[in-house]
Amino acid sequence: MDALVVMEFAAEEAKKVEEDAARADLRVFKEYTDRAFNRRFRISKESFQNVLALIGPQIEHPTRRNRALLPLEQLAVALRFYAFGSFQIEFGDSSGVSQATCSRVVRRVSETISARKEVLIRFPTGAEERRVVMQGFHEIAELAGVICAIDGTHVAIVSPGGEDATRFINRKRYYSLNCQ
Repeated sequence: MDALVVMEFAAEEAKKVEEDAARADLRVFKEYTDRAFNRRFRISKESFQNVLALIGPQIEHPTRRNRALLPLEQLAVALRFYAFGSFQIEFGDSSGVSQATCSRVVRRVSETISARKEVLIRFPTGAEERRVVMQGFHEIAELAGVICAIDGTHVAIVSPGGEDATRFINRKRYYSLNCQ
């Protein structure tokens, strides 16, 4: 192949990637108001952009072969799946991706976020910071003394004893509280 043909092909590919990115950006950010975006992804547009800036380079595919999803699309798929926890095939159908793609994307994004947890997940450390967070929880849901929340996870506990103790045994056969 002659060098001119290769350069033209590369320029066409770059233009396609740029157009795809613009379409994805338009669809995810401009189609929804801030409130509608938050309802769909359970995160603000600003936080979405911050997470995308942090993990985007790690989840970006090296080529657009087979119309690989852009980092923005991958994060959107993963966040929608986290937000609603539907079956992947059902979710994939509604998002325009296959179940297999949904599975790969959720795993890839989850692993990337997990690897960056020290940057993305932080508990309040100082007394003043804890006070502000407690006040926020109280204003939102009138919960006193709360500084963090864990969504949809089993927290291991010691057997509470008594005749109702078996109610606290989860499917993995240990005592826990389901925090949602």
